[in-house]
Amino acid sequence: MATLYYMIIEGRQAGPFPAEALKAQGLMPDTYVWREGLQNWVAASQLPELDYLFRANPPMESLSPSSPPSGSYYDRQPGTVPPDPYRDDSRYGEPVPHTNWLPWAVVATVAAFLLSCIGMIFGIIGIVQANKANTAYQRGDFSIGDSANSTARLMTIIAFVFAAIGLFGSIWIFRSSDFMENYQNMIRSMANV
Repeated sequence: MATLYYMIIEGRQAGPFPAEALKAQGLMPDTYVWREGLQNWVAASQLPELDYLFRANPPMESLSPSSPPSGSYYDRQPGTVPPDPYRDDSRYGEPVPHTNWLPWAVVATVAAFLLSCIGMIFGIIGIVQANKANTAYQRGDFSIGDSANSTARLMTIIAFVFAAIGLFGSIWIFRSSDFMENYQNMIRSMANV
């Protein structure tokens, strides 16, 4: 079986990849990699078995670190979620502040079901997307979380709009003089029977 490697791409752990696929994933001599048998993450240029990947592009000495920073993510084993380099590490592991659209999507779905069946479809999509966003935020995957949260918000608003249209339509029909007259005639005919 081929040796599989994990690598750090833009501050995030990716992989596992076979050695042949590392270059396509953006492997550079200073990219940190890990494979089974290594105690810590190392720069790719420090692994002799990966030298052939850099022969066409010789590594620049200034880019090749001698050792990974100590006490950092690189001391951890693969499978753990790496810290996002674009946010404060002191908050790592804490919930990301965001609007949880799940309860709103549930309310919109119920309201749309009662008042407008078309809106219920958008509410269900809102529920699914809100759940996807919450799960992504818990994993630390903020790009997917933001995208799903935005979709959940849009679908929830659309469901509420359809529910409002259904409500106003029902009120308009109920208040319509023809409807009331027919309803009153039906009640009178039932009373006379």
